[in-house]
Amino acid sequence: MPIHIYFSEGLEKFLIDLKRSQSTLFFSVPRLYIRFQQKVFEKIPEKRLNLLLSIPVLNWFVRRKIQRQLGLDHARIVAVGGASTPVEIINWYLKLGLNFIEGYGMTETGITHVPIPGENRIGFVGKSSQYAHTRISAEGEVQIKGPMNMLGYYCNLELTRLAFTEDGYFRTGDRGEIDEADRLRLFGRLKEEFKTAKGKFVVPSRIEKLLSVSLLFESTAIFGAGMTAPFAMAVLVPEMRHACQSERVRTALEIELRVVLDQLNNQLEHHERLSCIVICSQPWTTANRFITPTLKVRRTAIESHFAPHFTEWEKLEQKVIWLEDQ
Repeated sequence: MPIHIYFSEGLEKFLIDLKRSQSTLFFSVPRLYIRFQQKVFEKIPEKRLNLLLSIPVLNWFVRRKIQRQLGLDHARIVAVGGASTPVEIINWYLKLGLNFIEGYGMTETGITHVPIPGENRIGFVGKSSQYAHTRISAEGEVQIKGPMNMLGYYCNLELTRLAFTEDGYFRTGDRGEIDEADRLRLFGRLKEEFKTAKGKFVVPSRIEKLLSVSLLFESTAIFGAGMTAPFAMAVLVPEMRHACQSERVRTALEIELRVVLDQLNNQLEHHERLSCIVICSQPWTTANRFITPTLKVRRTAIESHFAPHFTEWEKLEQKVIWLEDQ
């Protein structure tokens, strides 16, 4: 049976290309699925869509229409990976009638964890394959051993040595836990955790996951190492960026952003609560190297570029900061 692979011309034409492909198996990172959801809500407000989906007679027709609009009406499996996915996003796609699953794997290990039908647990990436022996270290790191692991990094013996434990497990760098049914849940990257001036660790990916559910943001990142409190940097969705050129719209949006910040902080521990949201005027792209080709945020690149302003923003003591120049 032949397999057809399609290449997109770019984000602007991605949906057109996806519809053309009529994919039966589709895999992407969380950021794209969040953007798809935002596009749907632009056409059908969330409350109205929920109402339509609650009506038995209309439910099937509404779901099929949205599946066609997203180019996923032929998909037998829709998978997500590459970063931690908000539970709300997974549930939303399941509600649309898609076989939406979250798996796990790395370049160095291949795909090692996938949900087993009938044993799936939302928020977990499933059980490991029979060849991928998985354990959690004392530090909370996911470590994997098996024949699918890489042999090493090309021409870099020292980096290869550091990548493995003495008994042959690959150090993934991801923090996770394994439940009673051997299903793995991920919390974020160990190296991305930082301490604020209060001396307590903050896990940025957890906060970013909560923030990314908002329909206002295209991209988000959390910083604050050594500062009084962590803070968010964010890029608004394109429609909002254009609308913000109006002073009236920007004023109204700032009120909404303050509400988002307060609601988010109510879900966080005291030491995790954000001091402000810094809104970037320009998108994070592969061109400015703030986003990888696989749509992941380059945290280190963003931090090194904006770090000289961190102390200045902290002194402003404002909940919303509009960044005009980048």
